[in-house]
Amino acid sequence: MFTELIEKLTPASLVLTANQRLATTLGLRYQQQQIASGETTWETPNILAYSTWLEQCYLDCLTQGHLQAYLLSTQQSLTVWENIIRQSPQGQGLLRVKSTAKSVQQAWGLIQQWQLQDKLLACHDETDTHALLAWTETYQHYCEQHQFIDPAMLTARLIHAIEQQHLHLPQQIYFIGFTELNPQQQHLITALRERGIDCEYVEPSQQTPEPSVIPCANSDSEFKLMAAWAAREHLQNPAQTIACVVPNLNAVRPQVKRIFTETFKRAGIDPETVNISGGQPLGNYNLIHTARLLLKLCQHPLAINDIGILLRSPYLAEAEQELGPRALLDRQLRADNISQLSLTQLLSISTRYDKTPALAAGLNALAECKAKLQGNHSPYQWQKHICDLLVAAGWPGPRSLNSEEYQLVDKWQQLLEQTSRDDIITPTLGYRDYLHLLNQYIDDCLFQKKTDSLAVQVLGILEATGIPFSQIWVSNNHDEAWPAPVQPNPFLPLQLQKQLGLPHASYERELQFAQRLTQFFCQHAECAVYFSYPQQEDDRSLSPSPLVKQMTITHAEDLKLHIDKPLVNDIRTATLETLDDNQGPPITQTYVKGGSGILKSQAACPFKAFAEYRLHAQTIETPSVALTYLDRGILTHDILEAVWEKLRTHAALVACSDEDLYDLLEDITDAKICETMSYDRQATQSRFLHIEKQRLITLLFNWLNYEKQREPFTVAATEERMRTEIGPLQIDLQVDRVDKLADGDFVLIDYKTGKPNIQQWFSDHPEDPQLPLYSFAIDKSLSGLAFAQVRNDEMSFKGITVSEDILPDALSFEAVKAVDKADSWHSQLQTWQANLTELAEDFADGYAAVTPANPMKSCAYCQLHSVCRINTDEVNDD
Repeated sequence: MFTELIEKLTPASLVLTANQRLATTLGLRYQQQQIASGETTWETPNILAYSTWLEQCYLDCLTQGHLQAYLLSTQQSLTVWENIIRQSPQGQGLLRVKSTAKSVQQAWGLIQQWQLQDKLLACHDETDTHALLAWTETYQHYCEQHQFIDPAMLTARLIHAIEQQHLHLPQQIYFIGFTELNPQQQHLITALRERGIDCEYVEPSQQTPEPSVIPCANSDSEFKLMAAWAAREHLQNPAQTIACVVPNLNAVRPQVKRIFTETFKRAGIDPETVNISGGQPLGNYNLIHTARLLLKLCQHPLAINDIGILLRSPYLAEAEQELGPRALLDRQLRADNISQLSLTQLLSISTRYDKTPALAAGLNALAECKAKLQGNHSPYQWQKHICDLLVAAGWPGPRSLNSEEYQLVDKWQQLLEQTSRDDIITPTLGYRDYLHLLNQYIDDCLFQKKTDSLAVQVLGILEATGIPFSQIWVSNNHDEAWPAPVQPNPFLPLQLQKQLGLPHASYERELQFAQRLTQFFCQHAECAVYFSYPQQEDDRSLSPSPLVKQMTITHAEDLKLHIDKPLVNDIRTATLETLDDNQGPPITQTYVKGGSGILKSQAACPFKAFAEYRLHAQTIETPSVALTYLDRGILTHDILEAVWEKLRTHAALVACSDEDLYDLLEDITDAKICETMSYDRQATQSRFLHIEKQRLITLLFNWLNYEKQREPFTVAATEERMRTEIGPLQIDLQVDRVDKLADGDFVLIDYKTGKPNIQQWFSDHPEDPQLPLYSFAIDKSLSGLAFAQVRNDEMSFKGITVSEDILPDALSFEAVKAVDKADSWHSQLQTWQANLTELAEDFADGYAAVTPANPMKSCAYCQLHSVCRINTDEVNDD
């Protein structure tokens, strides 16, 4: 394809292509032909993308003094549009100025390309058009005042230069790959021809292969079929070029990349053989994201998730050496419920945390550089400061970068240089505004790793236009996507857009454009061209596009492709060996950390207890901006402990006036918040702590008034710590409170801010064994045990006593209705001891079966799903 053109090209020839990819492809074809002809050296003809040629002509005019204007980049032009819109009366109520600026910039480009200036004046009564005209007038005045032009104005300036014979041009120019020429381009070609230059539009010369349409079950099946076809065709003939066209590539790129990577790996082909165009947003790459977070940290505090990303990033100084300690620091910050940190706070914490000296040194250097961020500077100066900041933090790390990372750093440097040129638009600005500018450049930049492989290319619809391939597969040709939906520009009069046939203005226009592209693909495939479509998407049935409906149908089976099934399918059909792994190794020492939680987990699910207390598998906490339920529970316990250490007796409580009780609670609450909450949390959560203080005082004031209703008692112990033996285990316990009654017996009390249920005590494996465990760990005569439900909506004791008058709202043993209840209070205590001893023995023996007592409840709140085998049977049964 294009063989005749390549053969007659000379070093003086000029070939203009519709896109850069086509220019690269033709350049490679020319080189291949020279090599095939036995040439060892040759002079390459000018094969340029149309936009590149325009910029080259601009530089020639600038060098020769025929043009004095500065050419704005697309991003610089967008910045000017944003500033104009923000400062205009029409832009005062806009919420999304950047999106508006992009639409206006697009409208401005259409005005230039389709020469709409005079036609728009007749439509100035429309509100959006009136705003557009006002903005474009301001924009033109701004550009004239500062001697700027933008890419949309460039063609008109070059037409003038051609007419004035200011440009040295070849005698013949070839145009390749253009599906259509807008009026401005047609005017340019007319000017070239009037200069005596031969302008030739080159069409492909080979015979069009018979196209086929392939129906697929859904888009996932479609991409898998396309990938398998591309892999097979490449294996059969690695020299051929294969195009896989995905019209909505930007939206489905991760899915397409995953499928092609997996398919080519299974076929034994290097996935780098596949060149997926477009790339991802630059900010999506971890290396760039780390740099952005460092710069953001110098501006204001970061959320704990972002702090965690920095701590675990490999792109900071000595990251590999301190990988473990930094990860543990991240975990500790989350456990302390720190929701955000400033640079100063993070530096203070890392300095006290002596296991990460390199991190502390890097943050200290970053803090010193932060002093330079005051005041206003030019974008060029900010570029220097940004480089200094990142170097101080050790970015991008001491290890050698791989090819992709090296290209990312290079792209980052290019972006910084681009921002430095913005001083012609914004001479000075502050750090916050410069970061906003830099982030705009990053967000609008797509990065694709450079590769020399062009054997298998995955392209968007316009990128593939005009490029010759051995075989082409075009996907997503269903009736809702091809022709593409209408998307007229919101600022240009719709009727005018339809009348002139502007891009995306009407269905008729999109139909004609889609017909041309469909024909293009058929003409540019040397051997075969396929069109496919999904028959189902979500809950919608799809039909083939009318543009491919009449083509010969080729079913997936006709391609005779081997589509590898997921590994799980192989597992299901294989003969599996069954291994009973319910038993872990027994413990080697009797003392185990974990307290009553060990038996609670063993009762809920033996595997849960084994994973949490033997393997120490723990989830990473998710901090909250406010206090967690655990924080509130700890403060409640600590304050009540201090209150009863002060009062000691029921009589002292009753003697306390409301005012004295409130003052006592206020003093103790202040002290306990200072003791319990770390300095960092007091600094970052001061507002929430103030709210929590008032809530706690009110809550506990109401609770203590509720306790005044009780019969006389003395608090014998608060938060008493003890080590007890239960079967083969020794565990530590901490009893919230032990009250001594007037008759000399005792009552165990455990504070709860939730809603406890005493029915959980009555089963072979008590779901909440805490109080039953305390009942025989304390060598005292017990008359009852109860949860103190400390809640504003329901203050009560939830428990069991030997008689009705011991605790308000508690049930007497005789009044308890439970299936597994013993005959007497004494027998019940013995039953609890026997049941809990059995749980302790199972844990000590290493029993770790995945047998949750209540799957709906136990599994719903379990954090061990990633290591649990609860779903193994489901996989086998599917």
